[in-house]
Amino acid sequence: MPMHEVLEAEFEKLSQELLAELLKEKGHAAFSSLKWNGDVQHAYISLFIRDGTEIQAWRREAFKEGRFAHDLKEQLFLRYFNWRYKAQFLPKVEEAEQEDSDEEEADQDDDPTVSHNVERFRYE
Repeated sequence: MPMHEVLEAEFEKLSQELLAELLKEKGHAAFSSLKWNGDVQHAYISLFIRDGTEIQAWRREAFKEGRFAHDLKEQLFLRYFNWRYKAQFLPKVEEAEQEDSDEEEADQDDDPTVSHNVERFRYE
């Protein structure tokens, strides 16, 4: 089995525990895009300091491989979790609203009549 499939299966198992912790702390609709990373980090930390959790056992095992491998696996896990579950918790942005805001930003950047405040530094 390729390495990425092994890691994905491992991360999915850990994600279920992290999901349960997130939902225990907050309701499903209580998440916002501004606080998402903080909420996930808080739930993750509470799981790895609590005895008997799968995440704590996984972190200890990963740490035996060395600090670099541990940090890499942890970052990959959190990236996987965000990729897989973030959209389920955050409120949906209407496509029309998103397109309008994208167009407005593009129009302001392209318009030569709009003044752009640019700070200049003088090096001596």
